[in-house]
Amino acid sequence: LEVNVLSSAVPTSKGIKVGSSLNDITAVYGNGYTTDGNYIIFSSGIKTLQFFMNGNTVSEIDYYYNV
Repeated sequence: LEVNVLSSAVPTSKGIKVGSSLNDITAVYGNGYTTDGNYIIFSSGIKTLQFFMNGNTVSEIDYYYNV
């Protein structure tokens, strides 16, 4: 299952949304992420949360669930 969010009207459960900064992300999710190009990636078991960064700003949020 994959969900892509391109609107600031749909934040994550911790309040990160399109337009948030990397500092905003690490303040609530911590530094336990990996990077792949412009993606900041948090993975846990079957769930992955990715933030696509345009410079220092989130421009897309992607949720992945392996079911």
